[in-house]
Amino acid sequence: GLMAWGEHIGWDFNTETTIEKRQRHNHEFFRPWVFWGKCFELVPQNCVAFASGLWYHQIHDHETGEFSRHAQYDQHGTGIQNQYPRHGGFFMATWVEAYEKTKDTLYLEAIEVIYDFYHRNRNRTSGAIPGEVDNPRSNNLLLWPQSNLGLAIDLWDAAPRLPQELGGKLKEMALEIDEVYQRIKHDVSPDGPGFVSQGNAETLAAEDVRDGNNRVYSDRWTTGYGKSTDANTANICMLRFQQTGNEGFRQLIRATADRYLDTEPVTDFPVYPGSLGDVIHLLMNTHEITKEGIYLDRAQHFAQMALDMFFDDSSPLPRASSRHWHYEAITRTDNLMMELLRLYLVANKIEIQSGLVYLER
Repeated sequence: GLMAWGEHIGWDFNTETTIEKRQRHNHEFFRPWVFWGKCFELVPQNCVAFASGLWYHQIHDHETGEFSRHAQYDQHGTGIQNQYPRHGGFFMATWVEAYEKTKDTLYLEAIEVIYDFYHRNRNRTSGAIPGEVDNPRSNNLLLWPQSNLGLAIDLWDAAPRLPQELGGKLKEMALEIDEVYQRIKHDVSPDGPGFVSQGNAETLAAEDVRDGNNRVYSDRWTTGYGKSTDANTANICMLRFQQTGNEGFRQLIRATADRYLDTEPVTDFPVYPGSLGDVIHLLMNTHEITKEGIYLDRAQHFAQMALDMFFDDSSPLPRASSRHWHYEAITRTDNLMMELLRLYLVANKIEIQSGLVYLER
């Protein structure tokens, strides 16, 4: 029932077969899937099969909730030790949709088991949910604050769609994640190091507890595998702010936007379309919150920069980076295209019926 998507597998429409990265048939979510409503409308049986497959073939232990973000696609093959919170949120978002459509209590059980896993494994000192459990390389101390915030978004969305007791527990956990997140010493002042992107789950300090060579703060412009920019992190804060109206998130969003009022990307290194898209999205978010024109003007500045940097008359597709001439989806060109569309709609005061959803979490 699983699908050929994620980092390690894809689908070849020419041959109608899978494409494997390094011969690994691993299934995982890459980003949230926001089209479940439309998918259940078009192919309900496939969606139910996927939701069930996610429980039976992704979750390793149906009592404890132990799982890995990776599972075998072509045969049963679950894993352990990589129970990243954002992935747990993606699972719950799938199951709440399936429960609404089928009323099958299997999906309530699945949601509760994963909720219990995270609740049980919170750090006893700080209350933070570790990024991985029982993994020797991190000793239950790895904290990815952004991943936890992603889980909170899905918990909050799911809560009102579930029976009251279960929904209440999910909502309470989301609020606890917010409280921990705002105790972390993020510094998005003009000269601050940025958001804490990796830390110690017990002390909440910025620290690489797993490998010792990874960045522990976000960066204004440079990104990479598993790394985020200031703008991307602030946009995830915006998703929580839209859900709760939490003033702490509002302050983080505006302070981050101010960091982009007098900075330009360093072009000595490749600049990715998604990075500029994140900044445009952040500046429009801040304009939406404050109604101050300086943020919309700055968004238009970066939009023109993106047009000059990634487009020419030879192709309608944006380039993979400021220093590469091919097209490549992994540099998040889709994100940039959506932000250019959103900016056009806002600047021209055009209303659309369907909202544009920020997926970069």
